Amino acid sequence: MTRIKLNDDFKTIILNMSDGNPGAMNVMIDLLQIQPTFTDKLGGTGSVIFLDTMDIYGSDIWILYKDICGEDLKMLTDCLKTVIHGLIPQDFIKHMIDNCQGRGEFLGVEDMDAELLRLAIEKFRKEY
Repeated sequence: MTRIKLNDDFKTIILNMSDGNPGAMNVMIDLLQIQPTFTDKLGGTGSVIFLDTMDIYGSDIWILYKDICGEDLKMLTDCLKTVIHGLIPQDFIKHMIDNCQGRGEFLGVEDMDAELLRLAIEKFRKEY
């Protein structure tokens, strides 16, 4: 069940999404500061809403940002967009998060899986 409600302010969204994890709070703040563009109508707010839709909260947000996306906010937003556009399944991202051992090392995840994610993001960047 999603945590973001229609009448939530940014403070409430940040607190509900981060589960008190300071790293996740910083990621939420950074995402919410991304302005909408012509091709990305929701800006960073869309990414936050999609994290909520995927049930990714707290330390999982931090793992996705830090360990999977290498502390690159653009990589994080593009990673989420590859799921939105159907280039990779939602379960794949959750699998990567669940099996992350820190510093980009994964338990039970083949190097090919990390490469697949990288290739999907590159494809997204070229096509969109």
